[in-house]
Amino acid sequence: MTTKKSIWILFGILLISAWVLQAGAETMKCQTSGNMVKREVIPIPGVEGHTLNISMRDGLAFFEQGEVSLFKAFASGYGITGKGGQAQGYFSFTFVDGSSIIATFRQTAEPDPEGKFAAYNKFTGEILKGTGRFEGIKGSLSGDGKLFKPEKGELSGKSNNHLTFTYTLPPK
Repeated sequence: MTTKKSIWILFGILLISAWVLQAGAETMKCQTSGNMVKREVIPIPGVEGHTLNISMRDGLAFFEQGEVSLFKAFASGYGITGKGGQAQGYFSFTFVDGSSIIATFRQTAEPDPEGKFAAYNKFTGEILKGTGRFEGIKGSLSGDGKLFKPEKGELSGKSNNHLTFTYTLPPK
């Protein structure tokens, strides 16, 4: 009986600890806009419409509190024409004061059933590190976005994403 009671006490302590840690977390939201600056697409022989891709996007991130940062996305993944695809990679945000946030992401892309956009994207990820005022940052990110259809001469359509960071910073 004592073992059962000890397990419940331990479970309660863990639950309260998780709640306290989550309660200290902050959120930060931004909207990114980017252009494809490098892209390599490798068709898979014998499987029509299947490709491996590696790419780099460059643009800006507009944060809800009014800040703007440089934004880069580095990704590798695969695509299937008409069905979407998946990618993983890194996001880099560099702020005017030199502070930065680097995060990993996983992305799923689905074609727009109405055909207005090239794809709808969903993101999840982890914050890897920060510099300057973000030194010691820990947390995650999530979000969604749209990939516009490419215009003539573009490597890929422009992207527009909405991201939410949930994070903690060490005490100063």
